[in-house]
Amino acid sequence: MLDYHPERRQLWERNPMRYLAGWKSTGDLLAGTLKEGFYSAYSHDTEEGIVRIFPANVNPGVNIWAWGENPPPDLRRLFSGSESTLGYVEMWGGITPGFDDYFELGPGESLGWTEWMYPYQQTRGLHFANKDLALTFFVEEEDYTFRLCPSGDMEDVSVQFVDTSGAVVDEIHYPTIHPGAKIEAHTFSTDADRVELIVLHGGTEVIRLQAVSRGSEP
Repeated sequence: MLDYHPERRQLWERNPMRYLAGWKSTGDLLAGTLKEGFYSAYSHDTEEGIVRIFPANVNPGVNIWAWGENPPPDLRRLFSGSESTLGYVEMWGGITPGFDDYFELGPGESLGWTEWMYPYQQTRGLHFANKDLALTFFVEEEDYTFRLCPSGDMEDVSVQFVDTSGAVVDEIHYPTIHPGAKIEAHTFSTDADRVELIVLHGGTEVIRLQAVSRGSEP
């Protein structure tokens, strides 16, 4: 965690950064290595978030800047135009992992990629996202809970929950979904040792994900 000016490299006191209450002032949150090409800022108070999707092999840099919890009115007005605004976050990317790394382009060379950003809601955080869907998949003992929000209108979305043998232990089908709807959480119980979810769009698998225990909630 940096203090807004990366060249000073002043580390903050160690605070839990999972929730905004851990952000005592303005600062930057950097990620050196990501396993997936997405990250998100999510408000658990309003159940709304925004996610950035990008090709991590081309664009691995991540920098999230936020003004901290309960900023003074002048700071709120400066960055949002309103003293009543409660939250603000900047979500940056880059073609190098950190501020101190450099990337060279020769004469006539270019580098390009495609990325997406979209709002989502009612997922209680984020476990996985691609350009079409943001979702969470929790497990607590034998109880599983799945939530999703699409980036746009979608048809024929199915979710299968399978055990280690590949047997389907539960499933749900969405004929149509859209981001403005509050899609109800899907819950079920099973004594299977491990359960994965498989998301199919039009019958084609697009996501496969294991459940995350409630104690490691994002």
